[in-house]
Amino acid sequence: MRFIISVIVMAYVTLGSLVGQLYAQTNESKPNILLIVGDDIGFGDLGISGSVVRTPNLDRLAQRR
Repeated sequence: MRFIISVIVMAYVTLGSLVGQLYAQTNESKPNILLIVGDDIGFGDLGISGSVVRTPNLDRLAQRR
């Protein structure tokens, strides 16, 4: 019984890695991910939400989404 479970697990691992390899080769456009971390920034602190502080680069990024 333990042998059968080991074979099934190995089959899933092998199949999963093969599918991952095929997907990686066919998907040429990778997603662009941008993570901006700001300490103590509230919603009203950005220029796009009406703040008096100018944040032109962040405003431009927010408008492009």
